[in-house]
Amino acid sequence: MTSTARKGTKRKDRASGSRISLQKVSTTTDRYSDLVRLFPLKPIRTASEHKKAIEQSISVGKLLNSDITDRGTEDYYTVLSLLIREYESALPKRANQAKPRDIVKFLMEQHHLRQVDLIEEFGTQGLVSEFLNGKRELSKRQIRKVSERFKIDPSLLI
Repeated sequence: MTSTARKGTKRKDRASGSRISLQKVSTTTDRYSDLVRLFPLKPIRTASEHKKAIEQSISVGKLLNSDITDRGTEDYYTVLSLLIREYESALPKRANQAKPRDIVKFLMEQHHLRQVDLIEEFGTQGLVSEFLNGKRELSKRQIRKVSERFKIDPSLLI
């Protein structure tokens, strides 16, 4: 099929010899291409890429729930979901290698929290700051409180 083919025309597919509607193919290809231009399908390596992928997934999911669904959008959503799942499945491995400070910073970033938002878990904003700046470690009470708040295994913070 050539890129100069007009929408709405029919051409013979050389491989199968059957006639296909170029309008249907072009619309599907265009939407898929548009989505790839907005958010390319490539491995997700960082938390910010993961966040953007989730946002894109939500947008495409809304598109799929509307009346303007097509095969290209469905394929894009499927591959994007696989990339997100692959990144998320590697998180526990990364978490085991991460230091408690890195884990808390990551959780703060994911939940859009500031130091002041963790006063209840740490006791004071000064204690939050000292922990995040590497000047102190977490106490048992802080480990319990932080793990309860974020619903994570306390052993990740030891």
